[in-house]
Amino acid sequence: MPTRWSTEYESVKKSLIESGVCTEAKAKQVVETKMLPLVGDRQRVLESNLETMEKAMENHNIKLEEKTKSLFKFAQGAAHMWDVHEIGLAKQERALQEKLEACRHQHDNHNQEREANLDIVMDRMRQDSSEDSLRASLAKSLEMLERIRLSYEIFHNQQTDIVKSYPEQVNTELETYDQSVLKFFGVDRSHPKDKDSTSRESSFLQPDDKKEDSDLSTPKSKKKKKGKEEAVEKSSSQLPLAVSEVLSTERGTTFYVLTVAGEHGIPLSSEASPKSVPATPTKRSLTPAFMTEEQTNDDNMPEYIKNVDISSSLLIEIRKKMRMSFLNHLEDWMTQAAERASSVVVAKCEELNSELDLRLHLHQPRARRAEFDVHNVRGAELVMHSERVARHCKGIQQALSELRHRFNGMSHEHNKLAQKFREDIEALEIIFINATKSSRLVALQNQLSVELDKFMSVIRTSLRQFRQHLDETLQMLRESNARFIKSFKVFSDGGNFCPDEIEEYRKKLEKMSQKIDTSEGSIMSDLEGMESKRLEQATKVAIEFEDRFKSHMFDLIFMEKIARWLTNTQ
Repeated sequence: MPTRWSTEYESVKKSLIESGVCTEAKAKQVVETKMLPLVGDRQRVLESNLETMEKAMENHNIKLEEKTKSLFKFAQGAAHMWDVHEIGLAKQERALQEKLEACRHQHDNHNQEREANLDIVMDRMRQDSSEDSLRASLAKSLEMLERIRLSYEIFHNQQTDIVKSYPEQVNTELETYDQSVLKFFGVDRSHPKDKDSTSRESSFLQPDDKKEDSDLSTPKSKKKKKGKEEAVEKSSSQLPLAVSEVLSTERGTTFYVLTVAGEHGIPLSSEASPKSVPATPTKRSLTPAFMTEEQTNDDNMPEYIKNVDISSSLLIEIRKKMRMSFLNHLEDWMTQAAERASSVVVAKCEELNSELDLRLHLHQPRARRAEFDVHNVRGAELVMHSERVARHCKGIQQALSELRHRFNGMSHEHNKLAQKFREDIEALEIIFINATKSSRLVALQNQLSVELDKFMSVIRTSLRQFRQHLDETLQMLRESNARFIKSFKVFSDGGNFCPDEIEEYRKKLEKMSQKIDTSEGSIMSDLEGMESKRLEQATKVAIEFEDRFKSHMFDLIFMEKIARWLTNTQ
């Protein structure tokens, strides 16, 4: 503005000088004395009007701020309801997960304990030492497997029950949200008259004695609190309720806008009275906070105020649209939330059924594996161990029997040799009888000594070979028995023998060692006098033969000497 006035001032001054009306000094004087006071007056008026406008705008801004703040609180309260509802649904979902996790954790702990006990029984069955204990362990393991299978089904039923309770929890949360929305917007689905008749019937059906009993059962602090709340409710319920408006949603549901008689929630039109909206509504009022300032007439407002003004009717219309939007969304959301909860239940139940089927599918062959892979394998090991020990003992027994049989065969062979020696010696009798020269008899006598030595040489060779074979065989049997005992290894050392088996089989093998020693002692005692006995028998045969023909040999020598003497005499 000062720039504009200075421009006009210079323009007037210049026009006066150029038109020759006055000089430059006179023009300056005229402008300063005549024009500047007028400009100052207009400037003061303008400043006064601007100050008035600023004050009016400030006051109007304050009113608008309160109106918009009230609308903001209204919208914030509605949004808070939705946030609380979402948090409640999230809590219910989290509670569902926590219940499922707690149930699963408990089942896993118990199942781990059952599996640990089953592992103990299976390990014991892998190391059982007899068929009876093996059968008992198998029966116990099958029983424990059946218990584990039943625990899977019980766990599935518990999980299913927890999941099926989720829609009820969601419905409870939805009912809470529904009551919050109805209370916040001050609406109800039933008419006040219907509610009054229902309440009168219920109060008639419930005697006062029950109230007194319930009051006596509650603590004193709760009684005082409850008394105050009941007093507030009675004071508000004593005032009659009125239906200020009837709303119908997109689905055709009817809602009644309820107010206490003499008070109103949202005005029905923009032409409502200046004090038609209370500052603090009652329990059944539509909104928690409404506009409290007096509404000015739009006609009395200056134009510049009208240009920036937000009408009360617009704010009321916004609240009504919010209310209607919430009511429409409430009905849609109730259906959507229920369907969503049902879909969660269906999906979770399918997941639980799949989990149970997988568990049972994996659990089903365990009984067969316990019987075939553990019981039958261990049974085959026990049979194999027993047969192996039996074969070993039978082999030792057979080896000892063969030694005895060979000793008997050697004895029989020696008897044959002795008989043949006797026959051979007796066959020399014809030669002795028919011998005509003593040299022949001396040669036969020397041959008898040779035959005796040859017979004893055969006997000694046979006995020496048998002793060598006996020593080697007994040494081999002892070493084999010792190696076999050492081959018994327990499971901890990488073997497949249990301590009871090892003890039992060690006793059997020790008995076989005793049998080996006994057989060795018996055979050695029989061998000790065999050579001397055979020598004695052969010597006896030879001596008998010599005694039998000794006189004949002396006679023959005598006759030869006489014949030689006669020859020499001639």
